[in-house]
Amino acid sequence: MNLSEHGSLTNEEENQSRGESILFSHYMIWPFAALLGVSLWFNMIPFILISTLLLVMSLVISIWKKRMWNHIYPVLHLSQTRLFNGQSFSIEAALSNEKWLPLVWLEWEHPKQPGILWGEEQKHHYIIRLLWLLKHQKISWDITGQAVQRGVYKIGDVTLRSGDPFRLTEQEKQWSLAKTLYVYPELRSVTVPLLSASMPWEMRGKKGGIVEDPLLIQGVRDYEPGDDWRNIDWRATAKTGELQTRMYEPIMTKQLIICLDVKDFHTYHTDPQEQHDLFERLLSIMASISVRHHKRNVQIGYVTNALDKHRNLIAPSAPQQNLTPLLDCLAGITDYPAFDSIRLLDQLLKKGKQSIPVYIFCGSVTETHYQWFLMHKKQAHSLTFYYVRETEYAKKMGQAAQPAEIFLSEVESKGVGS
Repeated sequence: MNLSEHGSLTNEEENQSRGESILFSHYMIWPFAALLGVSLWFNMIPFILISTLLLVMSLVISIWKKRMWNHIYPVLHLSQTRLFNGQSFSIEAALSNEKWLPLVWLEWEHPKQPGILWGEEQKHHYIIRLLWLLKHQKISWDITGQAVQRGVYKIGDVTLRSGDPFRLTEQEKQWSLAKTLYVYPELRSVTVPLLSASMPWEMRGKKGGIVEDPLLIQGVRDYEPGDDWRNIDWRATAKTGELQTRMYEPIMTKQLIICLDVKDFHTYHTDPQEQHDLFERLLSIMASISVRHHKRNVQIGYVTNALDKHRNLIAPSAPQQNLTPLLDCLAGITDYPAFDSIRLLDQLLKKGKQSIPVYIFCGSVTETHYQWFLMHKKQAHSLTFYYVRETEYAKKMGQAAQPAEIFLSEVESKGVGS
């Protein structure tokens, strides 16, 4: 067996199938048989030899085509099924031929996907050529890829192509190996506020809030901006040479609701690319702050009025320790709304969610948001809007409305203006 070009990538023109020679299609057997009969009848030796050769080749190719895919088993193993935009992954591919009929040549192809680049050459198309897959033989090789766009990709969709030894005809067959790759929004450097005791948490009254038991130390971690200096572990800091923060066992569970309202997101953008870039940037900020809070043992839930890539409703999720459901949601979410902002905001007031801090991300703070906020101000005291475009209603809401860019660190913020 030989791997042509050692699994390198080919140009788009090389990826196109050569198709089938009409001379050796299955219905040409009968004309060849008729030609042989006429040649025998008139005893034309040259035509007898030619027609016999063509008939035999046509029969061999026809049998080959019918049986070439029997007992061919492709296999894929992903190094990881979930990663963030910009990260790399690898695939271990294998192909088994569990029959006596060998394949002289074979092509393995992954379809073009806009968010995946293959190999060291960073190309959108991957195709590898195999020579001589013998009977009862299994071959394997590694494929590298890089995620360059958020989304949910069916990496298991593979096209195999093969044909007769003379390559006069060829066939292709598609396999769906049920391998899905979730590419999350790109992680950015963000600074998030501590969810302090001033935030009401599963408690009601004037004080409310989170309580940490100072006698139960959970461990230490690297210092992060915003950490309380009273929690610095100076002994651990002296040993490591870097600031270390003590983590205490919480008495109350820390929780946070992430909300995304896409109702008005593309009402003020005339440039589709600008709209796409701003939406992706907003999702990136949401993912980044969720990961940061998750590292601080905050349980995170989510609710949105956006549709997924299949145009299905996205069910809300209660706060939980597992961050995967939220990130999976962000991987496949779109900016198409399923229902209006009022219905979305009303969901936040159900089942006691008003006692949990809520981050509402939106394209802009609209009059609808403002009027709802005034009506439910006492119930929604732990709710903050984070917008992409500032409006007069955002200014009227004061500290209850902030630009989403406020989470970005100083380095990221400079990058926005450059």
